[in-house]
Amino acid sequence: MNSSHHRFDINRDHIRLLQAMRRFVMDEFNVDVRISEEDAPFILLEHAERSRNRVLYEMGKELREFITPKTATIPMQQYYRGVAVEEIATKNDRKTAKTSVRVYRDQPVRD
Repeated sequence: MNSSHHRFDINRDHIRLLQAMRRFVMDEFNVDVRISEEDAPFILLEHAERSRNRVLYEMGKELREFITPKTATIPMQQYYRGVAVEEIATKNDRKTAKTSVRVYRDQPVRD
């Protein structure tokens, strides 16, 4: 896996986590993962997810949070026939522009 697409900041806590995971992976899988390797976090994560060692498995969860990019949640926009519901409501009646408007045949429906 090429981690050039996965950039993340490393701090001391993360280095300690990687080093501890490295020791567990070596003990359980006899695999020597060098922290300096570009894909080391991903290799360690793969082993942690397959591990029978509960501590290593939990460390893997923590590592996953660290390496997974945080995505902003984008509210879902409602569309009717390709037009945003709010635009239809605003066009037809400025008083009905709400966050949630039911539309029937391009017309807002009032409750």
